[in-house]
Formats: sequence, C-alpha cells, structure tokens
Amino acid sequence: MRKGFIYIRLQIYFTLLVLVIGSAMFLAWNIWQKNLQLHTRLKENLLVQNVLDKMAEDILYAEKIDVQADRLLLTKDGVDYLYFLNNQRLARRKDANLYLTPAKIVLHSLSFEQENGILRLVLSGEKQIWDRMVRL
Repeated sequence: MRKGFIYIRLQIYFTLLVLVIGSAMFLAWNIWQKNLQLHTRLKENLLVQNVLDKMAEDILYAEKIDVQADRLLLTKDGVDYLYFLNNQRLARRKDANLYLTPAKIVLHSLSFEQENGILRLVLSGEKQIWDRMVRL
C-alpha cells in the first residue's frame, strides 16, 4: 500500500514538473516572438530612415529641383533623377526603376511640402509616418 502512495506522489511531482517546464517554454517562446517582431520593426525603420537620408543628400547636392505633390524630379551631376511611389514602394528612376524600399514595407503615400526654403519629405506606411526636412 505504501509503495502505491509513493508512486502516485511521484506521478504528481512529475506532472507538476512537466507543467512548470512547459509553461516556462511557452513564456520564453512568447518573449522571443515579441523580441523578433520588435527587432524586425526597428530594422525596417532604420532602412526607411537611411533611404530618407539618401534622398535628403541628393536634394542638397542637386543642381535643379522640381517639386510636385507626389514626385520629385532633380538634376544632379547632369543626370535627371525622379523619386516617386510605385507599387507601394519608393523608387528612383535614372535609366530604369530602382526600388529603394523592400516589398515587405508597404508605403501608402509619398508627399513633398515646400515652404520658406525648406522641403519636407513625408513617407507614410501602414503603421508609421517618416519625414525629413531639407533646407534648399
């Protein structure tokens, strides 16, 4: 009879151990997933920030700039560049389209606002809006 109680007690302890380890693994998995999502979002944000910095640099050194509501035409070193939104991605056209943002970053609008010698570049995506100001 005593051996039966010890066996039942061991089964209870083993079940509790499995539950504790399982819940710890589940918690660790959730933390890892959230960390991965945050890392991906920060990586996308950094990529778009770098693209906007490159656009701002091109605008600073441009010889001629033609600002429209949703596209920007500039001449740099005698070559015409056109920045515009194509298939929800930011593109730059010199001879052919060069996509500056990856397909997984969905952009809804690209706009340019110009006043008092300052050009404001605004990119809006699904969850965030990025902007950059450039003095002309």
